[in-house]
Amino acid sequence: LHPSAMVPCIDDSIPVYVRNIFNPSFEGTVIEGRSPTLKEVAESGIRNWRSDKDSVPIKGITSVDKISLVTLEGASVIGGGKAAERFMGAMADNDITVLIITQASS
Repeated sequence: LHPSAMVPCIDDSIPVYVRNIFNPSFEGTVIEGRSPTLKEVAESGIRNWRSDKDSVPIKGITSVDKISLVTLEGASVIGGGKAAERFMGAMADNDITVLIITQASS
């Protein structure tokens, strides 16, 4: 969810339902309202509160600008570190920071 897309929902008290398309029977999560600012929380004296029993309130939604997802796949990648080494070298040569690397089970 892009933060600017949430503004009309927050301003007009419109709930946003986040659902899992792979688990349609799960009711999902509802995001609504505006959280207090850190200053408001500090002034209220509230510490480690929960809205309801067995419910943990959402503390924040973040976004990172100028990020891309790159998938490296193919037969030449299987079992060989050279392809990954060349890929990471190309990223480094172009001053591109790699934030995370994952690998599927093989």
